[in-house]
Amino acid sequence: MSSLRPTLAIRTFRAPILALMLSLLMACGGGSGGGTVTAPPPVGDGGGNGSGGTGSLGLTIGDNPIEDFDEILVTVLSVSLLGNDNDEPLLLTEETFTFDLLALDAATELLVAADGVPAGDYSKIRLQLESIELRRLDEDGELDGEPVQATLVANGKLDLNPRGQFTIQDGGALIVQLDIDAGRSFLAVQAGPGQIRFRPQVFVDILGDGDLRRITFLTGNVALLAPPEGDTSFDLCDARALTGRGAGDRRLGECRLVDVAEQAQFFGQEAEPIEFAAVDDQSPAIVAGRVVATDGRIGFEALMVQLSDRSDFKRIRGVVAEDAVDSAFRLVDSADSEETGIAVTVQPGALLFDQDGEILDAAVLQAGTPVRVMGRLLPAEGEGGASLLATAIAVDTTDLDETVAQVAGEITAIMPGRIDLALNDGGGDACVIVESGTEITVLEIGEDAVESRPGSTEDLNVGLQIEALGSTDDEGCIVAAEVVVEIDATDA
Repeated sequence: MSSLRPTLAIRTFRAPILALMLSLLMACGGGSGGGTVTAPPPVGDGGGNGSGGTGSLGLTIGDNPIEDFDEILVTVLSVSLLGNDNDEPLLLTEETFTFDLLALDAATELLVAADGVPAGDYSKIRLQLESIELRRLDEDGELDGEPVQATLVANGKLDLNPRGQFTIQDGGALIVQLDIDAGRSFLAVQAGPGQIRFRPQVFVDILGDGDLRRITFLTGNVALLAPPEGDTSFDLCDARALTGRGAGDRRLGECRLVDVAEQAQFFGQEAEPIEFAAVDDQSPAIVAGRVVATDGRIGFEALMVQLSDRSDFKRIRGVVAEDAVDSAFRLVDSADSEETGIAVTVQPGALLFDQDGEILDAAVLQAGTPVRVMGRLLPAEGEGGASLLATAIAVDTTDLDETVAQVAGEITAIMPGRIDLALNDGGGDACVIVESGTEITVLEIGEDAVESRPGSTEDLNVGLQIEALGSTDDEGCIVAAEVVVEIDATDA
């Protein structure tokens, strides 16, 4: 199947270790719209400490895909916070929604915006999943064969722990980032032909004000504000996630306030650069930028705005065929492809960014670089093939020569700074070097929930299953940057 079509594609970004991002933004006040949480009374020390203050929450989600599938549709039943005493969860939303993990690449999307979150200390984020469906598509974007229903452990309840508690201040703001490694969370198991088990590998980080946010896309209609607000801001009404559809195509509030960054570029319906002053009220728009905390509210800072209906804003994944010349290149399916591909012109002021949210320039568009180009697709003329005027490009900046060694197996021996394994694939033994900087995460699978929490060397015991990622030393051992320990607590 070719990925060069304005629908989903199978071309895989080489994922970093942390592949899927969820970020929770808590602030006071909110934007000019959003759903309201009907907050229960404070839940002990973890549900607001009885302060009476509240904040707001925004949820974004991003992805780096896995191979062999074109869509991974995840249906979430609810999102909750748990206090330090782990008593009654604070329900943030029980609106069922579905999203496609593979539709985002380096970007994220705002899925939840909620007000009324009690101020206080919290220890866990709980996601209750209903189902995960993995799908393959044909060249026309239609379902190719029967979808695969992933098996959910612990009935789909995920308890996610950061490294220490996190606090929502009354009138303050906080971002909690959840990274789920999609490539290592879906395991083919021998429970039956074609069956896949979802064993989530999740990492939680508390982000400070100076930490980088990934790029987020929204779609809606521009509502121009009266000066002075209108000089630097506008409302995005009927705001929705860019790739949402079906149960995931939910309105994120009547209107959300968007602040325009100084370096932001506006594009017209033909993807031509325009000035902010040329934007018409009620214009449909695609907005790319960052979810931020400003003035005690959930804010959005626009870096790129294209006046376009969602259906006309095409997103196509592929590989740069040759180094870009004069901001133009060919987009092909793979590095060794001999096809004509799509001629891409990078519009002046187009937003180029990587999986971490870094803003890039056109010098990164070198041969072999995986990208997803976004903008206005022009039909083929004669033998010239299709072309695309790019207003945004997600670039995979992973080093093309970088190799990450990965092993999985059962611990057979533990020595100071070293672990020996019996490999799961029957390939013999392996050794893993564990250093002071090695990040250890424990995945504890119980009957009622799967808990992901930070770990230490004390969690490494003979007989446990681990996965280790890192580099290979001269003796053939894996010098681990990351170790994930799996503990089966179902019989505990």
